[in-house]
Amino acid sequence: PAERQGLALENAGLRIVGRKDRRHVAHAQRMVPPQRLHRHGNVFAPVGGRARRTGEQRHPTRSRDAPHALHHPFDIGLEGLIVESLHLRLEPLHRTDMPQVVAELRALNPDIKGWITVPNTPIDYPVLQSAEGEDPEFYLYRDYLKNDDRYGSIFLDASCVNGVNSKNVILHGHNMNDGSQFAAILKYGDLEFYKQNPVIIFDDIYRSGTWKVFAVIKVNTLASQGTPFPYLQGEFASEESFLEYVEQVRSRSLIDCPVEVEGSDQILTLSTCSYEQENYRTVVYARRVREGESSTVDIAQAEVNPDPVMPGDN
Repeated sequence: PAERQGLALENAGLRIVGRKDRRHVAHAQRMVPPQRLHRHGNVFAPVGGRARRTGEQRHPTRSRDAPHALHHPFDIGLEGLIVESLHLRLEPLHRTDMPQVVAELRALNPDIKGWITVPNTPIDYPVLQSAEGEDPEFYLYRDYLKNDDRYGSIFLDASCVNGVNSKNVILHGHNMNDGSQFAAILKYGDLEFYKQNPVIIFDDIYRSGTWKVFAVIKVNTLASQGTPFPYLQGEFASEESFLEYVEQVRSRSLIDCPVEVEGSDQILTLSTCSYEQENYRTVVYARRVREGESSTVDIAQAEVNPDPVMPGDN
């Protein structure tokens, strides 16, 4: 297998998502078995494939020497990245090296701050934050290379003044009709889905991270629907105020999740539009797995919350 700066890269599958622009194949999704990547000078390509040069065909083709593997040409040189719905990850045994891989991607765009993955969903994306002084919603309708894109990117909330080191790392993503971006987090309102996917992976530029989901809530944003819960809080004045916030979140959770949160913990928030009412949000919360702690969740203890605080109740 090829290595780049000592890191063994793995193609975790070619995911062609339902984009309707020239950079993506419309309304298709296909996963193929993992393939090793080989280096061609300044470029990586899947085994059995080759790197595309400027002006060559953009569409995926089948390799003659690997007839059962779809190969998808791409560049990953520092001069620019041509990725057509291709997601790169390290092998699970090498996830501790993920921050270094993210650091390499930052050579393409320093606004890349990490990578978010929710198992068994299409959520498998880079996370961005615009530079200080720029529009905090710059990536709302731009891709990770700053091109206009109605799908936008996953990006940090403006309240995260310390970036990925914020007490509450808040990520926004669109709820797209084709199931891409953050659409899948709505499934966390279902107990069985939660039991099957109780952890989220978010690796940032400093460290790898596994996060245990501890709440999923519905939030209104319009005062006409009742006083909105101020969930967009990236920092807190004290541990006490942080724990008060966590208790407010738990009281609203659709699922009673068997995951404790302490004052010293860091939490992760995933937010997307929800359509129960105008401008509703579905918000999923998780906390970082602590040093030396198992990432296992006792899902047998999870149950539906019989009386969650709903939007407009407070």
